[in-house]
Amino acid sequence: MRLLVLCGLSFMADAMEVTLLAFMSICAGVEWHLNDSQMASITSAVFAGQFIGGLFWGPFADVYGRRKSYMLTISIISIGGFVSGISPNYLFLVACRMIVGFGVGGLTVPFDLLAEFIPANVRGEYLMKMEYFWTLGGLFVAGSAWIILTSSGWRALTIVSAVPVTVTAIIGYFLLPESPRWLLEQGRTEEAEQVLKQAMEFNGSTINEMKFKLAPMSHPSDHVNGQNDYTAEGQDGATSDSIATSASHGTAQSQPTLFELFRIQCILYKNLLRSENIGYSVPLWGAWFTFGFCYYGVILFISRLYNSGGDPSNMVCDFNFGPIFINASAELFGLFSCIQVVDVWGRPFLMFVTYILSAATALGM
Repeated sequence: MRLLVLCGLSFMADAMEVTLLAFMSICAGVEWHLNDSQMASITSAVFAGQFIGGLFWGPFADVYGRRKSYMLTISIISIGGFVSGISPNYLFLVACRMIVGFGVGGLTVPFDLLAEFIPANVRGEYLMKMEYFWTLGGLFVAGSAWIILTSSGWRALTIVSAVPVTVTAIIGYFLLPESPRWLLEQGRTEEAEQVLKQAMEFNGSTINEMKFKLAPMSHPSDHVNGQNDYTAEGQDGATSDSIATSASHGTAQSQPTLFELFRIQCILYKNLLRSENIGYSVPLWGAWFTFGFCYYGVILFISRLYNSGGDPSNMVCDFNFGPIFINASAELFGLFSCIQVVDVWGRPFLMFVTYILSAATALGM
């Protein structure tokens, strides 16, 4: 549970920065008399930085570890958030938001850390529970805007939104463990064992001695990237399947450079587009693209829909906060419902039902 909270807080930081854009772009535009394209560029800068960060932080986490990647991304978001609040002009703000976006691009790494740490039989449930923190982040910004935006302005809201991110960085520094999977891939078996022992002690269980045993995955699709599961076996025969890792057999490996990892990624993308793998890769990429396009579009559209100016050509730094808060709160019901059925319906069918429902209601709106 502690790991879920720590990783979830990073998702909360991501949600806060995205929800903040809905208010910041309009209010900064009003203050500096920006046109529509300039206001939109404040938002676009974050996603441009996120695109670059997404390409960078994955290889970085593979070389230097999930924990270090987590700490750096959270710190970058925190610093960029505070500096954004004191931006003297439009171009400075755009630069700050791109830096924030670069940090946000690495916030999928804690998602990976949680997935690598927990047993496969509850992985879907716990990864879905992480999304609660995303909703809480959106609610925090929407509630803070309701309280302080009209009276104190967008700068105060930006600084307030950066405070929880800073707290997350401090807590993570002291409590976040490294991924046992990554430690195994680096040949650091003793450290991986120590991390798991500490987790067991925290949860009130112990294993006197531990060794790692390679076990095959249960589904053919898991072998697309040549992966296997490592299980930790105790002296009494008890096992834990909490680590999924590539078949490095716990041997020490030379540390590749970031350039080499980028090259390897290009090869992996090429392999994913082969005929035997395309049935997995293309639908997943398409689902993520459409999800991001629609979700972020709705979030940013809501602030314009409920702007008190009443006209897209007459935006003001004042909003009808009640409906915005209700819109953010609705995700709690959706998450709770999905968690109840995700392991019963399966991922693809649940995506089909929820995406169709979202499309129908967006069209109705």
